[in-house]
Amino acid sequence: MDTSIEYIVMCKEAIELQEAWNPEQNDIHYDRFNGLIKRYNQNKTKWQQKENMIWIPRQDQLQGIIRDPKYNDIQFVDKMYNFIKYNQAENISNLCGNPSMEQLWLTLVMKEKYNKIWNSNIWI
Repeated sequence: MDTSIEYIVMCKEAIELQEAWNPEQNDIHYDRFNGLIKRYNQNKTKWQQKENMIWIPRQDQLQGIIRDPKYNDIQFVDKMYNFIKYNQAENISNLCGNPSMEQLWLTLVMKEKYNKIWNSNIWI
């Protein structure tokens, strides 16, 4: 699970994803109050405002966002491969030196759902 500063910033700037997030038990989030990475716990965290949290989606959650049931697993992974290799090579180069799988999947989600690419600072 990527909890790097780079990925947190990418997640924070993915405003559409943050707004659509409905916190679920054990979701990973960055707590803006104390700068800690935490697991969401409905019993302990429900008093905290969603606006004070930055959701840090796991790879499986990102895949679930754009998963199309008509594709099997191989076709789905092939979609990611083609995205990296052909469609968005310039976008991938804007990621940190060795992007994590979460960064790559977030980049695909943002392109597929919101037609946005990462420019090293914001989604445009």
